[in-house]
This record gives sequence, structure tokens and C-alpha cells, in this order.
Amino acid sequence: MRYVFLFFLVWIMPAHAQFQNYSQWEQHSEPARLGYIAGAIDELTFVATGDQLQAAMHYRECIEHSSMNLSQLDTNIKAYVRTQPALQAEPMPAALMSYLAVLCGLPHKQ
Repeated sequence: MRYVFLFFLVWIMPAHAQFQNYSQWEQHSEPARLGYIAGAIDELTFVATGDQLQAAMHYRECIEHSSMNLSQLDTNIKAYVRTQPALQAEPMPAALMSYLAVLCGLPHKQ
């Protein structure tokens, strides 16, 4: 299961953001942060195929059921990473996926 999680970290990371860690992302304006989150979630949930589809559906449904808007998600991710200092040096998708795993749990294998 850990390998599936790591695969998603690489899979959702846009090429232009590969070198942007969480701390760099946090320095952006709120609209830029929200845009990044929306893009990463779109990438995760709407581009999945094959084996990734089940995990993508799991996270999409969880986000939808949480009824959080992007601003709330931004606030929650920042609050979560403050409790996980090691994530501050990690790529932003790692922080996002770590938060989603806590919020939603890991997807079940079928």
C-alpha cells in the first residue's frame, strides 16, 4: 500500500512543481495556493486510469463528502503540516497526500 501512496505523490506532481517544497508553496499568495491545490486535486481525481482509479475515487469522494471549500482545505493543510515539521521540506504533493490520507484514510485494495 505504501508504494501506491508514493506512486500518487509522483503522479500528481506537475513537472513545473517538482522542485517546489511545501515551505515554498506556503509563501505564495492565497489565490496561488488555492490554484495549486485545485490543480493537484484535479490531477489526482480526474486523470486517473486503471489501478489508480480506485484510489482517485476514494480521495475525490472523501473531499466531496467533507464539504470543505478550497480555502478551508488550504487552512487545514497548513495546520496539519505545522504538526508534521518533516513535511515542510517535502514536495507540496507529499504534504497534500499526507493530509488527505489522514482526512480520508488510505484507499482499500480490492
